[in-house]
Amino acid sequence: MNVMKSLCTVCGRYRSLSISQPTQAVKRVSARYFQSSAPPPAQINRSISEEDFIHLSEEYLSFLSEHLDAIGARPEVTDLYDVESGSDVITVNTGVRNLRYVINRQTPNRQIWLSSPISGPWRFDYGVRTWIYRRTGERMVFVLDKEFLDIFKFDPQFAHAEDQFFDEFNSRN
Repeated sequence: MNVMKSLCTVCGRYRSLSISQPTQAVKRVSARYFQSSAPPPAQINRSISEEDFIHLSEEYLSFLSEHLDAIGARPEVTDLYDVESGSDVITVNTGVRNLRYVINRQTPNRQIWLSSPISGPWRFDYGVRTWIYRRTGERMVFVLDKEFLDIFKFDPQFAHAEDQFFDEFNSRN
């Protein structure tokens, strides 16, 4: 029996898998993951000033709150779905199996934190036109797209909306 180490794309931790022989599917998934692993350090903006971070994160959280509100208007979403925002915190009650998301700004760390009922805690740094989980290179919008797709069975298009946000944000600033 072989032991294969695999990096979990959800939590960013290494897992040991006991397998008799890796299947082609496992090989393809592993190859695809490791080709798109953590971004080069240049893609994470570690030098963003506190003032710039506050300005960017305020506008980003406002955009995210509006996008989350728009999801609630879709017919596939239960009436129990609710988005609350204020004081740099967004809380989303999905109305499904008591799943609740919390997204907030952490100014001292220059990060946006996501607490997911499915994948746990995430800490995202600002990258190039996106928020990136430093350990794996995963974009916050991809995490939200995947999880909301699993919950509601439609594409919430966080990634597309984020691209539009940064186009507009960069044209104004």
